[in-house]
Amino acid sequence: MLGLAFVGLIVVTLGVAAQAQSAQAAELTRAKELAIAQVGDRVGIGAAGVDVTGIRDAAAASLAAGAVRDAQALAAEAGAELGDGGVTALASLRRSVIGQVGVGGSAVAVTSAVRALRTEQVAVSSALAAHREAVAARLAAEAAAAAEAARVAAEQAAAEAADDSWSADVSVGSDAGGASAGTAAAADPYTAEFYPGLPAAPRDEDCGPCTGKEMHPVYYNGKYVWGCAA
Repeated sequence: MLGLAFVGLIVVTLGVAAQAQSAQAAELTRAKELAIAQVGDRVGIGAAGVDVTGIRDAAAASLAAGAVRDAQALAAEAGAELGDGGVTALASLRRSVIGQVGVGGSAVAVTSAVRALRTEQVAVSSALAAHREAVAARLAAEAAAAAEAARVAAEQAAAEAADDSWSADVSVGSDAGGASAGTAAAADPYTAEFYPGLPAAPRDEDCGPCTGKEMHPVYYNGKYVWGCAA
């Protein structure tokens, strides 16, 4: 009897547990149904499905906004250095992206326009970098040429100064030589310039009437010779 009673207790216990599990499962199912009913209209759960198109459109619009903003900044920077012709295509593609978003274009159309705009941004950035390198090279070449011209001018100025100094020295030397010659001529007025044929200097006479006397040019037998007053 005790054994049968124990078995009966187990059966009753298992039955109660099964009923509890069934009740819990039913409660979970009900909660799920309520949750679906509450948010299904917002997230598209159920027959409507997930709103993939809306998600794609929003993502495409976000990409477009970033691309348009970057393109505007690049156009302002590059246009100042490359000119309007260097950013014409960039401006056109930027307007295309804005137009696609404005008319509610599909995510595919907007994304395609954004891709083209991004590609042109890369091209303009490369052109701007090349332009800046060319400008830097030109400025460096001009600076080198200016430095070389300054060096040559300095060398020429130094050479001209040296020539002027040499010419001045020669002139001073010539003037000094002329003055010396004039002084010599003044000191010795009896020269062949004024007395043709006169010897350069009187002979030293050890004897004769002119010994110890001042010598003067004397015209004798058709020529000038040195003589003295008797």
